[in-house]
Amino acid sequence: MSIDIVFVVLVFFAAIKGFQRGLIIAVFSILAIVIGLAAAIKLGAKLIEKTLRFGMLGWANRLGGILFYVVLYTIIFSIIIFYAEQLHILKPATIHSSATYPYIQPLGPRIINALGRVIPVFRDMFTELEDFFENLSHKVQ
Repeated sequence: MSIDIVFVVLVFFAAIKGFQRGLIIAVFSILAIVIGLAAAIKLGAKLIEKTLRFGMLGWANRLGGILFYVVLYTIIFSIIIFYAEQLHILKPATIHSSATYPYIQPLGPRIINALGRVIPVFRDMFTELEDFFENLSHKVQ
């Protein structure tokens, strides 16, 4: 149940942030972080956003922003759940009482593994981390 509450709170904040920023700014902000060209890309994002506003598509930009941030926060939450589970912070009862856990938990590893096909650094990252935590727990016992 506590996983569900945290997830609902994260989705709420993601929706607010997505509404405030919109899809175009969100996508260009993420690209700026990944690529490192924040200033140049945000200039482009503002230009595209002004064009959308001029074309009366501001509502589509806001809706897209909401969806983008909800997906982004869900993936990040999935990765946090992965680490919490590996570190035995989450109790089995907490996991079993959650309605959203079966849907959220596999997202982070799937996305990172898919990203590993394009960027080799991410390849098999979660499998290696699971092995690491498994070996660590055997050494501790």
